[in-house]
Order: sequence, then structure tokens, then C-alpha cells
Amino acid sequence: MNCDPATTLLWNVDPVLIRWGAIEFRYYSAFFLLVCITGYALWQPRMVRGGYTATVASRLIPYAVFGIVAGGRLVHCLFYEPAYYLEHPWQILDIRRGGLASHGSVVGLFVMFVIYTRVYRIGLLEACDRFAISAMFGASFVRLGNFFNSEIVGLEWCGPWAVRFARFAASNQSAYERVHGSLGWSAEPLPRHPAQLYEWVGMLLIAGVLYAVDRRRGEAAPRGEQIGLLFVLYFTFRIALESAKEFQRFARLEPDAVLEVIRVVPTGAATMGQWLSVPFVAIGLVLLARAWSHTGRTGG
Repeated sequence: MNCDPATTLLWNVDPVLIRWGAIEFRYYSAFFLLVCITGYALWQPRMVRGGYTATVASRLIPYAVFGIVAGGRLVHCLFYEPAYYLEHPWQILDIRRGGLASHGSVVGLFVMFVIYTRVYRIGLLEACDRFAISAMFGASFVRLGNFFNSEIVGLEWCGPWAVRFARFAASNQSAYERVHGSLGWSAEPLPRHPAQLYEWVGMLLIAGVLYAVDRRRGEAAPRGEQIGLLFVLYFTFRIALESAKEFQRFARLEPDAVLEVIRVVPTGAATMGQWLSVPFVAIGLVLLARAWSHTGRTGG
């Protein structure tokens, strides 16, 4: 690739924001805190607008955090690297290795929503609609965390906003060579698409669409419209974006992964992320069809 290194950004930021002895506080953790803070800040007024108390709204927090972490972690372990985690089940608890799968976080959050709405006698679709903007805006910070971790990088690309991820190149060389030999990988960081930032911007735009619809429709919107729009817009976007990520080319090579077995994905083949997105798009279409077939607010 004939790119002048001087024209591209070299990204070599330490993912650890603060070190205090053996204790580390990472940028990813800081962004996850922002997910919780902004998520609640957007959720609470929509609940109050619907006639619920701020106390009831605040009690969602422990449910949501547990669902996001537990669901995201289990799906990552069972779908992306099942062989490794079946042999090392105790590593499931170490979220520093491999991280969370966003599809699993959605499932985990939904399960917790079912429990939360039953406990506090709230319609499930109503709660999901009121939380849709929070979910999309808050989740955008996760992709900023991925950027600071130099993970989920884009394909090689020589363009005006290309980024060279130094830590990605250095940490994944040995994993690549174990599978493919010494050819085809360079420890010298190559210019790439900043795929994490693409997704961050995409999430913010989708959150903006949801906010605009909510402002216009308010309490007159049919149940399921907001969450249906989120599923269709976001997971269609994910299907399109997956092909720009590096592991589409040859393997899942993330900086913190200890890869004894790497699932090779041929160029042009659908990734696990794309397959997992299809059901969510279908669910979103069903929800929108149901919502738009009613002229007013409905229960549920």
C-alpha cells in the first residue's frame, strides 16, 4: 500500500487512563460509565412524561447494567470463541479478554427489561420505546472505547482520514503468524479505515433520528415504533459496516485475544456479526408493521 505515513494518523494511545499501583482504570471503563450516565439522563424524563416516578425510572439501572454485561459477555464467549471458553470457562469472567458482543448485550438488556417491566407493571414495548434513544446514544460511547483500545479496526485503506493502529499491529502479529505463517502480516501499522468511529457516528445519527421522531410524535406514537426503528436502522447499518472491519478479511484478531484457534472468514463471506444482525432487522420490521397498523397508542 503506497501511503505516505506522514499523511495518516498514527494511533498509539495507551488504553489505560489511570494507573495506581496494580489498579488500572481504562478509557473503555470511562466510556462505559458515560453509557450509564447518558442512558439514564435520556430515559428518566421519558418515563416521567409517561406518568412514572423518577424512583421507578432509576431502578432500571442495575437491571440494565447486569443485562448488558452478562448478555454481551456470554454471546462473545459462546459464538465467537466457543472452543477456547469451553476449555477455559473461568476466563468468561475476565471481560478484559475478548470483551462484550453488542448483539449479546441487546439480548441481555431485553431479558432484564422483561423482568423489570413485570416487577414494576410497565408495558414491555412501552419501556423499550422509552429506552430506545438512551440505548443508541449511550452505546455510541462503547465504540469510542473500542477506538481507544485499538480494537475492531477497519480494513487497510489509504485515504484522507486513514489511521495506523500501532498497538493492533504489534499485538496481533504473533496470532496471525500461528495460523498463516510469517507471510502476509506486518508489525508496521498500516493505514486503515477507523471503523469504530464510523459506527460511533452512525449510532449518533440513528439516535438523532429517534429523537426527532420522538419530538414529533410524543405520547401519540404507537407502541413499538421507537424500538422497531432502532432495530431496523442500527442492525442494517451493522450489516453494511461489518464488511469494512479487519476480521472480515482473514480472522478475528483483536488485541486482547489469546487465539489458539482462529476462525478464518474468506473475503466476501458473511461474518458472525452480520448473521446475528439479520434476526434483529426482521424483528424491527415486524414491530414497525404492528405499530403502524394502529392509529393510536396501544398497550404492551
